[in-house]
Amino acid sequence: MTNWIRAILDSPNMPSRRPEVNEKLESNIKGLYIIGDLAGAPVVKLAMAHGNDVAEHIASLPDARSGGRGDGGWDLLVIGAGAAGLNCALVAQERGLRVLVLEKGKLANTIEDFPEGKWVYAEPDSTVPKGKLWLDGARKEDLIARWNQIVRDNRLDVRTEEGVTAIHRKSGSSGFAVATPKGTYAARRVVLATGQRGNPRKLRVPGEDREHVYHRLYSPRHYSEEDILVVGGGNSAIEAAITLSEQNRVTPSYRGIEFSRIFKDNERSRSSCIGQFSAGTRDRLY
Repeated sequence: MTNWIRAILDSPNMPSRRPEVNEKLESNIKGLYIIGDLAGAPVVKLAMAHGNDVAEHIASLPDARSGGRGDGGWDLLVIGAGAAGLNCALVAQERGLRVLVLEKGKLANTIEDFPEGKWVYAEPDSTVPKGKLWLDGARKEDLIARWNQIVRDNRLDVRTEEGVTAIHRKSGSSGFAVATPKGTYAARRVVLATGQRGNPRKLRVPGEDREHVYHRLYSPRHYSEEDILVVGGGNSAIEAAITLSEQNRVTPSYRGIEFSRIFKDNERSRSSCIGQFSAGTRDRLY
């Protein structure tokens, strides 16, 4: 089990299949749940729903609470302080569970790495947010500030800069021992909410490690009057292209014949940037 967990944590590009979970998002290892991007919910609102639903399920179990710290450790240990993990932890704590969150980076680390001023959408519009995290369309800085305030207000125990190195079954019990460089924690159940976007996806093609090739955009304002190629057809690529086009000549490149996966607001912005847009793998934004 330890090797399996490590493979997931160390594999941002996910060359293997997603881990299998049942309808309750529990893995084949009883007591270990997988939520968010790893379980097929890459959108913030859907990842939050995963966290809420799993927390409600766990809280409904007859042995969810140990009734006292003792040798039982934590009722629930959540690995990952993103949308899914934080929402899961907040809801579980509200239901009376003793919850610990471990995060190898910062709170909302993936969103923290978004470009400055990036707008975070509350898509899909037809779905109502679940849980205790706030979510509405907002700049990333405002969203992260709100989430940090919610964590403080609820006194949720979130330990950042503490990555998990191993997860073991506790000897003679159904609980887990979760190891980090700072110690080992006992928990009745574990929720894995690490996502797979903490590190950028690479194409594994010649030249992608050259100095002028970047795999993450953080400060679009640093670029001016340059010719820039943006590779990709998802929301991140389109948003980067739109932002960079304000001061540069930008060409998006995508293997598909149309941008079918992007939010409607991004589609409107893209269309307004390029005017007449024809289907194909390349177009120019000015």
